[in-house]
Amino acid sequence: MKISYKLGEYSDWSIPTTYSLIVPGGCVVDLYYPIISTRVTELSSRTPVDVRVKYEFSDEEGNGYSEMSGERIEILGMNQMEFSNFTLEEMTGTWAEYFSNSPLLAAWVTHLDPPVKALAGMASRLAGGVPTALDPESAVRFCRALYELEVANGVAYQTPSGFLEEYVPGQDIKYPRDVLRDKSGTCVDLAIIYASACEAVGLKTSLVTVPGHCFPVIHLPDGNLLPVECTGISGAAVGAPEVPAISFDQAVEIGIRELSDLKMGLHYVVDVQDMQRKGVVSPQLPRLEGDILQRWGWHLPGELPPAFEEEGAVTTGGFARYSNEQQRLSFLYPEEWNIQEEEGAIHLVHPEGFARVTILRIWEDSDPEATLESVEEHLAQEYHDFAVTSKTKVMVNGIDAWRVDGKSTSTEGIDVIHNFLLLHESGLARALAVCAMLEDQHVALSPIMEQVFDSITLLDH
Repeated sequence: MKISYKLGEYSDWSIPTTYSLIVPGGCVVDLYYPIISTRVTELSSRTPVDVRVKYEFSDEEGNGYSEMSGERIEILGMNQMEFSNFTLEEMTGTWAEYFSNSPLLAAWVTHLDPPVKALAGMASRLAGGVPTALDPESAVRFCRALYELEVANGVAYQTPSGFLEEYVPGQDIKYPRDVLRDKSGTCVDLAIIYASACEAVGLKTSLVTVPGHCFPVIHLPDGNLLPVECTGISGAAVGAPEVPAISFDQAVEIGIRELSDLKMGLHYVVDVQDMQRKGVVSPQLPRLEGDILQRWGWHLPGELPPAFEEEGAVTTGGFARYSNEQQRLSFLYPEEWNIQEEEGAIHLVHPEGFARVTILRIWEDSDPEATLESVEEHLAQEYHDFAVTSKTKVMVNGIDAWRVDGKSTSTEGIDVIHNFLLLHESGLARALAVCAMLEDQHVALSPIMEQVFDSITLLDH
């Protein structure tokens, strides 16, 4: 008997497995390990796909037969992870069962991805060009520089977005390039990007998952461990709301406590290099421009973001500043975009219609949470299948804000990415910026949207 498989449009037919003899009444158990096409990187949500099985066999008289069967399954989106590989019948209710897929987090550690290597290069320059893998002091200096680089570029902690896969919970996990682009991530995302940059300079790392949390551990050249609480880049995430971020030394102190508090059956230690040697690796990610970090506004501490010559000036990237004294509002916008004023709102429209940003002041007394709910309800009515993917507390030019990201599908079947920013002060909503862009233009246009959002200034503040 010869058996081969095909995973819909995401693989070719596998090389047939041959079994020379099957006794009457017998059976074989055949395993399929597909070589999956890079087209899976285009999937953003669960997608049905047909697994086809083709088998050929001959009876004892030499008569040949060929049959085909199949079964429909679902492939998760690129950023989706199902926490457990146990079925409901197999579970006994332990935490370790519900998070048994934790070792698969190693697939999100993309130390060979060019943006991650560029980030590691920036951290190395900040650390003084130290040979990180040769001695523990140099390794710690790099780790400190990496942490401080994230703080200097405003990377923030965000609450996770999840989904339910049948009876098993899951979570959207960002690749490091996504964190670099968005400058935000969950504890899992921040641990992964930190581990990725360390792996990029030859430092062995582990990811530690515990109930409700994840943090990285760096293996120093002398064998000692350096755990880092990466969510410390947002002080509020670690119980220090009075500061934007805690220091690297404080983040290490918290990490040491977390590592010493590990309990049997309530943690996984994921050896990244070991899991990747076993084949738990990421798919080939789409190519990005060589200067993508600069386009996303990354810079060394003390330097101006690369897109700006000085605050408030026309930028080298073709931005101009818009100011409206009546609305008491100011922001940067791309010079080639169309700008329209309508009933107190300012609309920025991409020349080819790929994206649209609407910015407006909120003058009436409005609760920020109620305003967010109203915006979400409006988007849910206007767009099919709208869903919030993340919600983050940020600060924009000295004013507290909520940053919400989402996605949807238009009535024409086009995938759309949504971002909105709500500035609030003293318990009242003050200004709102809403952006919608085509998902296939997100990599190119997201840096522009981030610069617009980051430049919003209230002139009466």
